[in-house]
Amino acid sequence: MKKMSILFALLIITINVFCQINSNNKILGYFTSWSVYERNYHVSNIPVDKVDFILYAFANIENGQITFGDYYADVDKFYLGDSWDAGSLRGSFHQLQLLKQQNPDIKTLISVGGWTLSGQFSVVASTPESRLLFANSCVQFIEQFGFDGIDIDWEYPVNGGLDTNFHSPDDKHNFTLLLQQIRSKLNELDHPAYLTIAVPASAILMENYEFNLIHPYLDYINIMTYDYHGAGSSEADCVTHLNSPLYPDVQDSLIEPYHSQFNIRYTINEYLNYSITPQKLVLGLPFYAKGYGNVPNQNNGLFQSYSGNGGLGSRENRRFDYWDQKIPPQPIQNTDSNTVVSPYSCIDAYPNPFNETITIENKENKLIEVTIFNVKGQIIEKFSLESKQTKKWENINCKSSGLYFIKTNMNSIIKKIIQIK
Repeated sequence: MKKMSILFALLIITINVFCQINSNNKILGYFTSWSVYERNYHVSNIPVDKVDFILYAFANIENGQITFGDYYADVDKFYLGDSWDAGSLRGSFHQLQLLKQQNPDIKTLISVGGWTLSGQFSVVASTPESRLLFANSCVQFIEQFGFDGIDIDWEYPVNGGLDTNFHSPDDKHNFTLLLQQIRSKLNELDHPAYLTIAVPASAILMENYEFNLIHPYLDYINIMTYDYHGAGSSEADCVTHLNSPLYPDVQDSLIEPYHSQFNIRYTINEYLNYSITPQKLVLGLPFYAKGYGNVPNQNNGLFQSYSGNGGLGSRENRRFDYWDQKIPPQPIQNTDSNTVVSPYSCIDAYPNPFNETITIENKENKLIEVTIFNVKGQIIEKFSLESKQTKKWENINCKSSGLYFIKTNMNSIIKKIIQIK
């Protein structure tokens, strides 16, 4: 039997999260500007009790200076309470300012570059004049919009990234000089300011950085320990694999160096070998799954042949939001009477904890009966849905903190589990 296989790693906040594990834990989460569109995920949805730093992704580079990545989302989108007066700040930048007013311990950084906006880094890093121009623009930008620092996400110096990116063999040392210049300008401020970078998981790309020289300038080094594998044509993608494997697996048939080096343990050890202060290293966790097409039903689809990327994902081909993943059938247990209320076909493995309503759609061609249970198996609400009818479950009086499950007389889950806080 052929099937689509989805291999994913669990994480903690929007697109990627960086977790630092030490006695002074810090959790850094990227908030992406495009989240406000199809995902309808906004700054106000960020679980501020679970993060220490919010990295806003991404700013662009234009004429050698930092600029908006998405002007509308960044500073123009209207939210309740915003002003249309000339010069008034709106958008996610203003929402971040309001968030910080209510949560003064939260730190926000503007992240520059990323996969699609790294094309000009080689140019701005190339001369003393261009480095100074860019560094000055970064300082002015964070002061104007209330950020606590800069995150440089250059993908990548020397080689790698988009084919349209500028590259130079001098990028390796020029990046060191660029970070030195940015740190120097940040230190001229009358308050502390953070400087972080995003760096690759690949040992091959690590060679294009002077880590022994740059780490004194940095507060954190965010390691992109994800996207080790996926549906593609490289030697690292010959079989289905984990997006973010912790360790090498004896069942993994990939050739070297991919078998031994494409995992988190190897990556972290490589960075430690550069004598970087461990407290500065931040482990990156993906917030999505990757799909593979036409996978044999063997070994749960892992380390198998495949063809294609599994088709449509949650928002783009082969990528799936973590709360859209499924787990195998199992019953809801009624803890009060120790009896099984009802089996159901499948539920979402991880709930979307940020929506307080559930949209339920009847995709069947007949009337269905819908029952909503709490985590104890107690019935919260029952109602009917006509064919193709959609209903939003918004009975606030019935809700309390916890998980809720949806079952129908078709014995299937219609949408999601929801977590109410």
